[in-house]
Amino acid sequence: MEVVHLASKSSAPTEADLAKVVLVLRYLLGTPKLGPTYYTKEGPVMSCYVDCSYGVHVDGRSHAGFSLHIGADNAPFYVNSKKQTDCVAVGSMEGEYVAMSAAARKVLEFRYFLESIGFPQKAATVVYEDNMSAINLAQAPAITRKSRHIHIRHHFIRDCVSTGAIIIEHLSTDKMLADFLTKPFGPKKFTLFRDRLFNTVSQPEAVVVIEQ
Repeated sequence: MEVVHLASKSSAPTEADLAKVVLVLRYLLGTPKLGPTYYTKEGPVMSCYVDCSYGVHVDGRSHAGFSLHIGADNAPFYVNSKKQTDCVAVGSMEGEYVAMSAAARKVLEFRYFLESIGFPQKAATVVYEDNMSAINLAQAPAITRKSRHIHIRHHFIRDCVSTGAIIIEHLSTDKMLADFLTKPFGPKKFTLFRDRLFNTVSQPEAVVVIEQ
């Protein structure tokens, strides 16, 4: 999240932005061997975590992020974190719903890819989301009156749910890995989520660590 934010300031940086860059570089200098660990007992089963921070940018747009994993708690093989540029969400539910739709398109892409290399996904891919209103909208049998203003392309997630390619499960915010991709944290929570995202906690000795 911090790197994505600073990258958006590259055209007109301020002294405050420079101070933040120095902090990021100090962190990288102090963790040269830290990188994601890929290990799972679940086999080649894909899962996805999605989150959105509503209206956090100065232009009123939200910031969304999602990560794709082989195994529910494994380090991600694909991460996406960026400002929502195709719409201005009018509420947190809509921001989360649009983020789920974007994640669903990437989930389908990798489901086809995994099948092509010999790892077909035998069950629906689980997408973890922490907003129950967005989940209910995605699973509803019909588009509600309050959601008719949402552009039709963002209802892609509903089709994925109805065809059985994706199943959405609620996950509390304190366990949502994608939360790490949408907002800054203090040192304690940052370290906790970083270690979970990198899958570096309590793993067997025979794992492979890929250093950044």
